[in-house]
Amino acid sequence: MCNLFRAGAVAEFEQALPLGLDGGLLLPELGFVPTDAPLRALLRQAGVTVLSARPTGLLDGFPLVLTHSAGRLACEVVVLAHPVGLDPVESWFEERITPQREQAVRLERPQTGPAITTQQGYIRWRDDGEGGTLLTGCRWATPTMALGERDLSVLEPRIHAKLDAFARDHLGTTATTDRWAWLGGRPCDGLPFVGPLPGTPRRVACVGFHDNPWGLGPAAGVAVARALLTGTSDLPADFAPSRMV
Repeated sequence: MCNLFRAGAVAEFEQALPLGLDGGLLLPELGFVPTDAPLRALLRQAGVTVLSARPTGLLDGFPLVLTHSAGRLACEVVVLAHPVGLDPVESWFEERITPQREQAVRLERPQTGPAITTQQGYIRWRDDGEGGTLLTGCRWATPTMALGERDLSVLEPRIHAKLDAFARDHLGTTATTDRWAWLGGRPCDGLPFVGPLPGTPRRVACVGFHDNPWGLGPAAGVAVARALLTGTSDLPADFAPSRMV
């Protein structure tokens, strides 16, 4: 059964999968930003200073003091939004967000159709914006599902073997130009954390979207920004960090 949600999508999906894969989700209007350059340009136009430094700690007080690899930064409010690596800054996340290594290959074959996800979200592919196809997934090839993995220098061969087989059997290509890995963060109950941390209203979470960054992330970011700038909060109660208390 195809997990599709609009009239005519099944036929379109079948055309996108000429080799007969039997299920998946069609995302015909998926957009993505290939680098952070456009975001940085918008921030500069808005008068926002972008500091590229590794955070090392967050000290209580008023203002809060964020320590980082280049020094210190005084903050009225800190929004914690990085998917992994928050432990040194805020220990509250240590047992609540688990790092998870994802692996990908870049295929020479161009992806002319829409972005597609299949196998209940465990395999995804889309145009990479540079004339090739980005294929990622297959964490199920390992006993641990790559949970708790932090080492990006490791490329698990069992995962890449499955990605190669999928590219050959369903995308009609075996030519790969690059392989790499990155880290995501999986919340302990599968839901993101959006809103003030319990007992610390000036530490605000907007993190934990994992496989759904474009579905939940932008709306959560808008809600957090609106709450901080206007004092009007429509933060989703189901995502409140206080649910962990």
